[in-house]
Amino acid sequence: MTDAVVTNELLLTEITRLLAESEIVRVDSARHRSWPSGSMAFEDEYSVIAVWAFESVEELVAGWGTAQDHVVDFLGANVIATDPKSWDGYLILVAMDGVPEELAAELSAIRSDTRRVRKLVLTADDLPSRVFDPLELTPQVRRTLAPILDLDLDTTPGRADPLATLPSRVAGVLSSNAHLDVVIAAYEAGEPPLEALHERLITTQRAGTNAL
Repeated sequence: MTDAVVTNELLLTEITRLLAESEIVRVDSARHRSWPSGSMAFEDEYSVIAVWAFESVEELVAGWGTAQDHVVDFLGANVIATDPKSWDGYLILVAMDGVPEELAAELSAIRSDTRRVRKLVLTADDLPSRVFDPLELTPQVRRTLAPILDLDLDTTPGRADPLATLPSRVAGVLSSNAHLDVVIAAYEAGEPPLEALHERLITTQRAGTNAL
């Protein structure tokens, strides 16, 4: 197969495909007319995902705040406060060039900033090369989108149940595993984990309020 230069357009196509596999559908652009071309919105029953592409990392660093403002405005106009989507918003920021050394720390700070919406960043430095077999693109993009996509579990007979080992695997990583049982139980029952977690958090919040 002929190698291809990875462009923003190719990445956006792959992001769209992977989200569709997880039944996260694209929102009609008429619902976000103020967004620039090259930006997209997706949603499922429990989350809203926005994708903004920039020509360079410099433009990404300069423009991500504006992108976030647009996404927050979109959530405010389309999602009621009690809807799980109101607290599960994602902004995927894409720029297909390398990260200048002087911007590396700032880009890392953007990735770590979970205020308002979570930010996922994909640049040329996250890929092994800008010129390669397009089939190799999928695992690289999937890794960036892992917090959003469905779990890809190995259910081969004889293998340890990944869910059973999850608490021990995240021990010391999470500050608390208090709600992990809710997520696992919902997944095993074929129910939406985010909805179950949302209900647990609301119940906990109400219990704390009533105790005051």
